[in-house]
Amino acid sequence: MTHTPRTLDLIAEYGLTYTCDLYHDDQPGPVHVKSGKLISMPYSLEVNDHYGFFIYNMSPRDYADALIRQYDRLAAEGETSGTVMCIPLHAYLIGQPHRIGAFEEVLRHIAADGRAWITRSGDIADHFLANGYDSAAADAARFAENGR
Repeated sequence: MTHTPRTLDLIAEYGLTYTCDLYHDDQPGPVHVKSGKLISMPYSLEVNDHYGFFIYNMSPRDYADALIRQYDRLAAEGETSGTVMCIPLHAYLIGQPHRIGAFEEVLRHIAADGRAWITRSGDIADHFLANGYDSAAADAARFAENGR
């Protein structure tokens, strides 16, 4: 969650394809690095179970409701362009018997909806590299050059 000015360049240099440390969007995006290709993978502190339970003092039900609202909104917004909903979890938190039932309802809701590609971040990175990285990087370069 913290890095030096060289970290992103080093990540790409060592062959990693994505980072989850930039927290700026709900879609993957290219990161300008000295060599190679690096993606910023969406990551949300807002729906992180640690934040939900310890920062926002949510009940398991409140946390589940927040996840469902987050999913429903992102699914609607992403119908034409795709969005990523990362649910950062910690087994020692969400896996507690008094919390897991409400989270199971979230998973059932998402799976039953039919709009989600339930997958891992590496699969999303591979898809974005193959289908959107180059055009997004070109758009970012044009913006940096022209300011729009």
